[in-house]
Formats: sequence, structure tokens, C-alpha cells
Amino acid sequence: MDPATGVGAAGSGEQSEQKQKATAAPEGAPTRKKRRGFSNPDGDAQATASAGLLGTPAPVVPVVPPHISVASKIEAAARLATVGVTLPPLSGEASPKLAAIRQYIMQETVVYRRQLDQLRVECNPLLAQQQAMAKHQAFLSMGRVYIGSLIYATTQLTLKTAFDPFGTIRSIDMPIDPTTGAHKGYAFLEYDHPEAADMAITHMNMQELDGRQIKVGRPAVTSAASPIALQISGDPRNNTRIYVSSVFSELSEGDIHTVFEAFGTIVSCIMCPDPANAAKHRGFGFIEFETEASAVEAVTAMHNFDLAGHYLRVCKAITLPEFCPWLQRVRPPVAMAAAKVATEAVVKEAVQAEPASSSATSEVAESAAESTTLEHDENIGISGTTQRFMMMQKLAEKTGSRIVVLRNMVEKEDVDEALESEVQEECEKHGSVEKVLIYEEFNEATRRTVIKLFVKFVTNESARKCIASLNGRFFGGKVVTAEEYDEDRYTARDYSG
Repeated sequence: MDPATGVGAAGSGEQSEQKQKATAAPEGAPTRKKRRGFSNPDGDAQATASAGLLGTPAPVVPVVPPHISVASKIEAAARLATVGVTLPPLSGEASPKLAAIRQYIMQETVVYRRQLDQLRVECNPLLAQQQAMAKHQAFLSMGRVYIGSLIYATTQLTLKTAFDPFGTIRSIDMPIDPTTGAHKGYAFLEYDHPEAADMAITHMNMQELDGRQIKVGRPAVTSAASPIALQISGDPRNNTRIYVSSVFSELSEGDIHTVFEAFGTIVSCIMCPDPANAAKHRGFGFIEFETEASAVEAVTAMHNFDLAGHYLRVCKAITLPEFCPWLQRVRPPVAMAAAKVATEAVVKEAVQAEPASSSATSEVAESAAESTTLEHDENIGISGTTQRFMMMQKLAEKTGSRIVVLRNMVEKEDVDEALESEVQEECEKHGSVEKVLIYEEFNEATRRTVIKLFVKFVTNESARKCIASLNGRFFGGKVVTAEEYDEDRYTARDYSG
């Protein structure tokens, strides 16, 4: 009992219970949970939203009736995407239309980005120059080739001889070990065109060179896989263009045009001109067909085809015309071929139509015959099975060995930069020389290096005269052996004979 109030402890408890009942909320009213410690954000937010304290209503999900149009469904889908709701998949005719709309939007986006990039380049000349330089550097890197697992006896001359048939070699780099003074067993070779590099990697990887299998591939630091290089390789203009190398030097552009036109209409046939002789080419060039199917068929049928004693190397083109000024020329064979088609159409129309007079028909026939004769004399523009067979017979007459191999002429220590020119000067006394090749062969039996000199003449007659003159002659105190060498083996880079 409290001495001051006279109320016991039990009375105090009853008063406390009455006070709690008086302050409690009426029955049925919402109650708020008393929070202690860390709060629950989700529960608090829901409670606050239900009490209307945030002032932001919940998102309203639009309802799409099933009978509305496809365009309205697409618009509704866009609105639903903002609130995280997706429509059920379309069926019937709606799905193809939606796919077509998506494809159109993607295409327009690509076109817009290209136009925007072009506008940026036009407005910024410095940016255009930087992009052009980057594109050119990527193009040059695509022509680089790594060659590994080389024996120490392999020289730059050996590599040039083995990799030259695929295209013009710009440079060969063989890093030297400063300790031993010999190369490190690998080399970097750079072609003028990436097509030559691709074919060299395809055909020379794991092939035997100087008695050992070599590894050929892309350098580790090359940018051949860069976006710019992929853009060059995938350019749509190259779908109808092919690259042709290892072409016999006596074959003209007209001859090549005639051989390849069996696969379809040729838009252009351009061989790389020889800077030393404008009338000749360097043995490679590009052919553009009217259709992609013709280009694919030509690559499949003509790669490794024996044409006039040379095995052609044919692949899809990568080099764009802007990288080669000589590709931007207009060549006469294309114009003559177009004129031939027009002439044949006129003659066919004149034959089918009723002749107005015998003299007019005779004049048309004589004109067509004169055009055909002129075309045959110029070796351009003929087509058809019979004409192609005639051209193959003509090319067969040019075949035969024009290669002379000179043995026991010099030793390895006598090989220098002037040797090639000296041999060519001596052999040109018997006819025009196309090429002089110095080949080093390591003889396992004698453990010494043997030097062979291969001389390639323009005609067979010149080769025979050279053999008759040089065979058995003394050169530097040695008896020279001059023999005819099989041209097929020479073309296939087999110098072991």
C-alpha cells in the first residue's frame, strides 16, 4: 500500500490497464507496427504508399484488346516495355510483319550511322586523314607472314624462292642473334597484297623447306583481326572479284580474259604492269565478274590449274581498288569485249530479220567477219567452247622447258649481290632472260652447300642456245654444266633435280 495515497499495488496496476485501454485505437482501425532497430525498406514503402504519403500513384498497366491492328500492338508493346510488361507472342500474319519492321529499323540504323560517320569525316579533314592512315596500315599488316622452325642454313634467298610464286614480296626480315651471329630460326615476310599472304599461309604451313617442316602463319602482333582489317576483307565489292597469280609472263590480259570468261561475264581483267617493261605484267592481277557465282566457280576450277606450264594461284580478292592505282585504269579488253557483244547482237538481229536487199546483208556479214578477224589477231574477247579450246591449243604451243640449270659454276662464298646480274648478262647473249634464280642446296652426304643457278628464258629456242654455248665451258677454273630443267618442277618450286 502507498502510504501517501492509500492505494495498494493492485490498484496501481488496474489504473495502468485502464489508461492503456483509453489510449488504444478503436476496434477495426488500422494499426501501425512499432519499429525497432533496422527498418524494412520494402515494408515501409508499401505501408507509406498505402497510407498515401508518397503522393505517386502505382503504374497503370494498359490493356490491349485482341482485335486491334498490328501497328497498335507494336505501339502498345513499346509502352508496356517501359513498365516491364511484355505482350504474348504474335501469331499468324503479325509475326512476319513484325520481323520485317525490325529488319527495316536495323538497316536504317546502319545507314544512319554510316552517314553520320561520313559527315564527321567531311567536317573534320584531320579525322579523315587519320582514318585513311589507319586503313592503310591495316592493309599493309594483312600482307605480313610469320615463318618459324627454320634451320640455320636457310637464307633469305631460299625464302624468296619458296614464297615468290604467291605474289610480289616487299621485304624479308630474319632477326639475328647477336651472340651467335646466326638468325633466330624464324623470319617475317611481307607481301604487296594480302591475298598472297593468305595463300602462302594456306599452302606453305607445315611444308618441308631445307629438310624441315616449317610453320607459317600470321604474326602475333599483326592487326589482321582488327575491325579495320575485317572491314577491308568483308567489303561487298570483293564478292565478285578474284586474285590470280603465278601467270605466265607471255600471256596477255586478253589471253587471261579469254580463259576466265568461260565462267561468266567479266567486267574487268587487269594485270599488274611491270615497271621495267610496260608491255609485260608482273605475273598477277585481278579479275572482276558480273556475278558472285561466277567468281566462286572460277576460284574452285582454276586454282592450281596448269596454264602454259604455270600452276595458277587463284583466290577471292581482298585488295580494294583505292589501294592500287593501277587497278583504277580502264583496260582495252573490256571495251573490246563489250563491242563484240554489241556486234554479235546486230548480226543476229540482221540474220533473223527479213533482208531488205542482198547487198545490205552481205555488207553486215563482211563487217562481222572483219571484226572477228581483228579480234582473233588481237587475242582478246573470244568466247564459247570452240574458241576456248583454240586458245588452249595456242597456249599449249607456248609450253615447254625454258629453264636452264647451271651447276658447278660458283661456290657459296662466291655468291654476292652482283652474281645475279653477271649471270643474266652472260645468258642474254643467247636471248631474253626473264629471271635468274640462285638456289642454295645443302647436301647431307657431303655436308656442304651446293649452288644451282636457274635461268628462265622467254623462249625455248633461247634456252637451247644457252645450253649449247655454256655446257662444258670453264668459268673461274670450273667446268660448268648446263642442262635443261623441267619447267613443271621449277614452277612447283622443286629445285632438287
